[in-house]
Amino acid sequence: WLYEHPRVLHRDLSEGNLMFRRIDSKVYGVLNDFDLSSYVDRLNNGPSSNHRTGTKPFMAIDLLNKLKKSHMYRHDLESLFYIMLFLACRYENPGKPLPEPPYKEWFCGNEDAVYAYKCSFI
Repeated sequence: WLYEHPRVLHRDLSEGNLMFRRIDSKVYGVLNDFDLSSYVDRLNNGPSSNHRTGTKPFMAIDLLNKLKKSHMYRHDLESLFYIMLFLACRYENPGKPLPEPPYKEWFCGNEDAVYAYKCSFI
């Protein structure tokens, strides 16, 4: 909806930017923190690939690569995939993180290392 109607790319999806709210018995997803977002028709006016946007563990592979790439809708979708992977694999039980979680290198490596880890994952 965000991409189709107001024509916005978030460009910094992370687990901290996703929330939910309950209204009566329904649960609604909420996306926040639009500091790095851009309107699709103004992408060239925002931060470029020289200024990479995003949270490293959740950034799309294309954006971690040193080649200049414009942020695209699919990059936000790829970030969402990494968030779901993170949430599914990093916790033993709700609120109890694994002592040695998988993909921990994605959180401590530099951009080149995270790029290499993700390439080997895919």
